[in-house]
Amino acid sequence: MKKIQSLAMTLGPNDFVVTSQWPALLLLADAGVTSDLHIAHNVDTVISRSHDPALFRWMGNAGRMEAKERDILRKPKTVLAISGSDADRIESWGIPCKHLTIAPEEFNERTPLSTVIGFIGKATWPPNAQAIRLLVDEVLPKVREKLPSATVVLSGRNSETWSNAEGVTSLGRIDDLAEFYDAADLVVVPRMGESTGVSVKMLEAVTYGRPVVVPTTLARDAGLMSGAILADDVDGMVDVISDYLGKGSVNFGGAQTTSRESWGDAVKLSELEDYVALSSSQVDIEDHQ
Repeated sequence: MKKIQSLAMTLGPNDFVVTSQWPALLLLADAGVTSDLHIAHNVDTVISRSHDPALFRWMGNAGRMEAKERDILRKPKTVLAISGSDADRIESWGIPCKHLTIAPEEFNERTPLSTVIGFIGKATWPPNAQAIRLLVDEVLPKVREKLPSATVVLSGRNSETWSNAEGVTSLGRIDDLAEFYDAADLVVVPRMGESTGVSVKMLEAVTYGRPVVVPTTLARDAGLMSGAILADDVDGMVDVISDYLGKGSVNFGGAQTTSRESWGDAVKLSELEDYVALSSSQVDIEDHQ
């Protein structure tokens, strides 16, 4: 903290301070330094409500988290959230916030070679563990009723826990992401219910040329315009997975792609520099009025 305060003393008129994620903002706030731009990766209050261990729930941690989060998010001059829903949540707290979409703008699909469904993510993170259980226990058995050759490949720390399940293989923790995306023909992210932040694995799959089956909210929150196959419940996921893998077609339907306008007004990553420059000039004008 002393180092941050010391550095803050050297800031000049052309310096620009950016915080990214909750810990950075918390540290600067405690040091009494204001950031010019904060990028919110999550609304941590949502994580606290959904995944706090029993002791933290007993302590009422989610309420304390929300009070603190509301307080420190008011300190930066500009706040952007990489999730559309998070931008709405922060706005509902009376804090100006815009959606910063980091989703790829292009999707170059690789032709599926088999019928392998993929999921990657460390299973020590509760949302990932929930998603794997849903995929292995509910989605896969129903898909195999329609398409017996369908299997699941998992990757990530502790994903070996499910390696004995029928039709499931785990690569465990890997050093090269291409190993996973070469093994999977289609990626599924069955994160249902309330969520915060964006699914990095969803964006990663599209970058590697693999379409991804996701709930509508996840695609919208990330501003993902193509490469997503939308399904909002288990049966819907079973249908689109079976259809895609059964046909082995790269043409999974134009209805699944989305336009930027359908996700609302957002700042694209490629526009961030211009947006920050404009925001900074407006702040300077307001400071002199």
